[in-house]
Amino acid sequence: MGEVHDSTSREAFLSAEALDENDLAQAYVLVGLCHDGISLERWRTMVMQAERPEPLVWKSIRDSRGYIHAVFAHRREHDMHAGATLVVTEILTVGPASRAAMEAINGALHNVAGHAACPTIRILLHPDRESPGADRLRRFFGPCGYVDKGPYLTRTTPHAVR
Repeated sequence: MGEVHDSTSREAFLSAEALDENDLAQAYVLVGLCHDGISLERWRTMVMQAERPEPLVWKSIRDSRGYIHAVFAHRREHDMHAGATLVVTEILTVGPASRAAMEAINGALHNVAGHAACPTIRILLHPDRESPGADRLRRFFGPCGYVDKGPYLTRTTPHAVR
């Protein structure tokens, strides 16, 4: 007997996947909702030029049907005090599955940080620390152990050696 998937159970099937050139148009719908005025070409350029000195990795959160519910970007950096750090520069999500998408992002960040040997994760609260978007990040990630430190929400794994 096959599994039954209703609209609430779909949220449990969200997963993080690398964002590639074939996904840019679908992800652009979400990006356009979050960043009024950004063109498809500018979006495409941002993602495709991610291979700079510190590579920026773009990922999407998808449901079992392949629909994109969130997009996020991260890179590995080294901090003199914190050591290897996973820095999250973008988190874009809207709609009814937003909470489930944020949970999937949080899980993906911990997975990536573990594989990249980064005991610290920092989520950038730009462009305006007092914006509704920054406040939404604080409300979600605060109970997950992140602390508001300057321009970032920061979480360091307690047992990690720096």
